[in-house]
Amino acid sequence: MPTSSTPRDALEMGLYLSLVLVALIVGLERSLNDGGELLIIWGSSIGLTLAHVFAFRVAYVYQYGAAVSQGWLSIGAMFTAAFGVALLATIPYLIPQDNFAPSSAATLLLLGFVAFAAYLAARSRGWQTLQTA
Repeated sequence: MPTSSTPRDALEMGLYLSLVLVALIVGLERSLNDGGELLIIWGSSIGLTLAHVFAFRVAYVYQYGAAVSQGWLSIGAMFTAAFGVALLATIPYLIPQDNFAPSSAATLLLLGFVAFAAYLAARSRGWQTLQTA
């Protein structure tokens, strides 16, 4: 019987989606208006999450022979993380800004999340801050 790893699944999904959204926002920033960027953010978030969950379920069935109820907790964690990342990327588009493009602010927020996820991963492996002599 598999063990539950929902926090890890959520962190992986959030990290994966953040990196994809940063690439999309940076790549399409000049060709879309703010509404188009929001459609890209939410459309990509929904589409990638559904694809990730489908692949997760197929791998789960392959590994364990049948779908078990514990897998649904991980799927819920993935959807929650994806919604959170998409919401984080949406915040700059909801706040009027005169001198800062919403896409730049969204990129900075997403990269901040990536840095936070890297920090959590390092701490979970027992890494400590460097000690000076």
